[in-house]
Amino acid sequence: MPFSQVLKQVGEQAGMDRIGNKKLIDKAKPVTLNVKAKPLAEVLKDLSKGQPLELILQNGAIIIKERPLNNSDRSSSPERTSSMQQKGCVTGIVVDTLGSPIPGATIIIANTNLKASTDKLGQFSFDEIDSKASISLSSMGFHSTEIPVRDLFAIEIGKQKIFRKSRVIRSSDCNFTFILAVAANMLGTAEVNMGLFSRKQESFTGVTRTLSGDEIRTVNRKSLLDALSTLDPSFKIVRDNSLGSDPNQAPKIEFRGTRSMTPPKTEGYSNQLRLQYEQDPNQPLFMLDGFEATLQDIVNLDINRVASITLLKDAASTALYGPRSANGVVVVETVKPIPGQLRISYNITGNLAIPDLTGYNMMDAKELLAFQDALGDQGPFTTNVRATDFALKKAIRNFREYQVLRGVNTDWLSIPVRNAFALNHSLNINGGDKVFSYDIGLAKGDNKGVIKGTDASNLSGQIVLSYRKNKFNINNSFRVAGTNANGGNYGTFADYVRLPPYYNKLDDSGNLNMNPFLEYTQNDFEINNEYLGVYSYPNPLYNSSLPFRNETKGLDLTNNLQLNYDVMPWLRVSLGGQYAKKTNSADYFKSPLHTSYLTDNIVELERGQYNFQSQENNSYTANGMLTFNHVFAEKHIFNANLRADISSSNSISKQISAVGFAKNAQPLLYLANSYLPNSRPGGLESPGRSLGFTASLNYSYDQRYNMDLSYNRSGSNSFGIDNPFISFYSAGLGWNLGNEAFLKDSPIVNSLRLSANFGLTGNQYSGGFGSRSTYSLDNVSTRFGQAYHLINVANPKLEWAKTYKTSYSLNGTFFNSKLAVSLSGFHDLTDPMIIALPLAPSIGISTYPTNVGRLTTTGLDALISMKMIQNTNWTWNLGFNSPVFLHSKYSGLNELLDGFNEAARTGDYLQRYSDGSGPYDMWAVPSHGIDPSNGLEVYLDQTGKYTYKFDLANERLVGSSRPVTQGSINTQVRYKLFTFSVYCRYVVGESKMNNALFNKIENITSTINDNQDRRALYERWSVPGDDAAYLGFTNLPLGLSDRFLLKENAFYFESISLNYDFNALLQHAKLDKKLGIKRLDFGLNLNDLFKFQLSNVRLERGLDYPFARNISFNLRASF
Repeated sequence: MPFSQVLKQVGEQAGMDRIGNKKLIDKAKPVTLNVKAKPLAEVLKDLSKGQPLELILQNGAIIIKERPLNNSDRSSSPERTSSMQQKGCVTGIVVDTLGSPIPGATIIIANTNLKASTDKLGQFSFDEIDSKASISLSSMGFHSTEIPVRDLFAIEIGKQKIFRKSRVIRSSDCNFTFILAVAANMLGTAEVNMGLFSRKQESFTGVTRTLSGDEIRTVNRKSLLDALSTLDPSFKIVRDNSLGSDPNQAPKIEFRGTRSMTPPKTEGYSNQLRLQYEQDPNQPLFMLDGFEATLQDIVNLDINRVASITLLKDAASTALYGPRSANGVVVVETVKPIPGQLRISYNITGNLAIPDLTGYNMMDAKELLAFQDALGDQGPFTTNVRATDFALKKAIRNFREYQVLRGVNTDWLSIPVRNAFALNHSLNINGGDKVFSYDIGLAKGDNKGVIKGTDASNLSGQIVLSYRKNKFNINNSFRVAGTNANGGNYGTFADYVRLPPYYNKLDDSGNLNMNPFLEYTQNDFEINNEYLGVYSYPNPLYNSSLPFRNETKGLDLTNNLQLNYDVMPWLRVSLGGQYAKKTNSADYFKSPLHTSYLTDNIVELERGQYNFQSQENNSYTANGMLTFNHVFAEKHIFNANLRADISSSNSISKQISAVGFAKNAQPLLYLANSYLPNSRPGGLESPGRSLGFTASLNYSYDQRYNMDLSYNRSGSNSFGIDNPFISFYSAGLGWNLGNEAFLKDSPIVNSLRLSANFGLTGNQYSGGFGSRSTYSLDNVSTRFGQAYHLINVANPKLEWAKTYKTSYSLNGTFFNSKLAVSLSGFHDLTDPMIIALPLAPSIGISTYPTNVGRLTTTGLDALISMKMIQNTNWTWNLGFNSPVFLHSKYSGLNELLDGFNEAARTGDYLQRYSDGSGPYDMWAVPSHGIDPSNGLEVYLDQTGKYTYKFDLANERLVGSSRPVTQGSINTQVRYKLFTFSVYCRYVVGESKMNNALFNKIENITSTINDNQDRRALYERWSVPGDDAAYLGFTNLPLGLSDRFLLKENAFYFESISLNYDFNALLQHAKLDKKLGIKRLDFGLNLNDLFKFQLSNVRLERGLDYPFARNISFNLRASF
């Protein structure tokens, strides 16, 4: 039997790569081999007997080496004599087939003690290597390769050569680029970073997704979270149409849907910056380098320091986090120190944000005046008033007509916005040796908003030290980060959208109009020298010129310490600890000269307001873990972990609201006259304690049949008296069909893996301290001590919010790994939920936390990637990912939330809280449109009959804020050193509320003096027979019907990027040695450049803060 076939079967049964020169295998003689229950090393020894090669087990692979020559042969071989004369340095860059660096790749010089790892730029260097040696390269997720050094030096400069599944390009005497091919599983790496430990991808039964830092930066160089939303279908940022691109608003994230109920909204948008005290109950858990992190930590993280991000989606991968696992886990790993010579890298990223105002369709000056005239007695110039008011109405009309006639037509939307450009810098220094290594970084980030004066900046630094000696490994990471955010003083963007264009933005001198009022019209009638009536329209530009403060500041200090001791090759003991301190403050000052005090008739002693908030949090975390890894009888692979965690935190917050400032007072808190009426300084102290134990086991038989088990027992003082501890668990099974005999040699299927798991996860952020009573101290002394009063009543029987997760997945690669497919479905049951039920005012307590109802969420995610072209000069990849469907339904609510439903109806809130409805469902009274004969709206009742009567009893499910389906399509094209990438998103059947229709076309009684949408003038019903979409001028909407909802189908270009690697040019011109530059590349990104242009609906986008288009560039250099 041919030697190559026998060796292939041995390698596949052992699950090991074969690394070596193919020419040696071709020279080998045919063999006959019959073995059973024999150690692999002896099998390889028998197989290589009498052959011109040796087979050696090394680093989990079978190394194929040329058998050493005897002395006579050694002296007579001219090739050997020539090769012995070749000695020299080897400096290399290890990249993938797209040209992205592969950090942490292992480089071994066979039969020597020389070993290295590539740095974060994929670089390594050896000063001198004997030509008799061979160089072995390996990295998780890529095919390993071994290349004789003499074959490297045989490559002509500027040429390339293929070795096994890898390619090598020689750019100069000692400089090589090693291009490694991705292993069979293109959708994930060979190891899964679970945050607490790692698991082999091939044997793990959970559903995960790992993305490299370069993949993330290719999509978006400004926002890590936006990049995740583009790259993975299960990770979604819920866009609030009011917030737009506001840099100071925390993103709302959903990971595979939602697992809690949100009460009806009660507060609108405010540009006043505040501190965030509560955790979003639907937000995933973030882990940063093995320790829990906040959303703000991730937002402020320097994106250039991200090495990889792993998304843990189901019970098998998240249950080990116990009460924090229901919403999924995002594991972020930053760059680690790499031994070697001193390396300095510098990144500069520039971003230009351009406001996107294309969604607005406001009237010009002539149109608005004509519209106000058309309103008749419903408008601002009604004649149905007393004589004195009639004169005032006439004066107002005359002033506005005069402005229109003199050509005033101001574009107010352009006044508060800007094209915002910002630069971000990142400097990194690392080096060391095999025992001690270090990584020092400094980053300056700046995120400027498109509203003038709004920005968010941060300055961070970190020192990472690593010590490795024999069996000991100690790592310490210290990070400090300072943040500063400004909300600006221009108010909300809606303040400018509503400004009538017949008001002039310039005064008589040609400067910006800084008068307190844009219009100040007095009645011609007066008594005792006092005018009987005055109409005024406040000027937001004047308010923006007043003294103000609207900022937040923060300082975070974090130190992580990790100690590992390898007791045996298969047993490790780990200890870890973290100390974190976070301090934040928020200052807001409103000048006493603000026009709102004049229009609201606030007494002078209470004009001007200062709000101050501060928060300090200290936390301590410690953990210990035992890790066991062993292979029995070459087929039974065990990976087990036992871990204990304990944490303690204390958060103290303070807040003060003061009023009464002199007209020329500076924004200083101590200048206030008094506290806000009916208020006093407040504060809150929240101690937190938690304890947890985790056990996890991963077993694989013959790399075909896999099993995962995990168990977590956790306790927290946020759940009290009757339920302080609870257990969480998961179990999963997997089958690697691709390793079965009937598929092993398939020309179509390269790998195929089926897995399923079930488990119980928890959500400690839902319910807060609901099982404990909380109190407020009063500034009153009694005979029993200081007085206090009850704020919240405890529910001692309150259960944890638990989610039962079922997940299944199918992953495979086909056609020589050119096609990769991943399908993953899930069924989540949250039972019970925790709801704060409203109580009667007479009780004195507003809400009471209660376990109510269930929430069921089912979905299916799909990821497909294809390698269309792959050769020396060209690569072309296509990708598709989609949450094919996602459905959520409530059950077990009965009539307990009727109060919520009534509040939703009266507040024009579209969500309902009843059995059979869901968190994405939108409810309204169905409409048949506008009756052409009279301009009235026609509704449908419960029987399907037409009626003019608006009755909330006829409301029904009319849409969903979750699309019927959506997804992302991406493509990457590489030509030599150029890489071009496009990421697009499509949306089908997403219901959206048309705010412009509801507030600026029809429901405008209270805003008749403001600017309106053009459709209010041209598309409203006017005379009998009009086929109009909107009510007549004299008609008002009777309530919220589904006529105000639009179903959107859209196609977005989320990211377009272009990258170029200058390394070959530098090496060709020998500038790499002259300037000391080891790596230089440039990238250009366009994000949301065509965000809303390819949509079938016309909506105002960014109501209170506009959306933005972003153009960014990045220049990366390494020395």
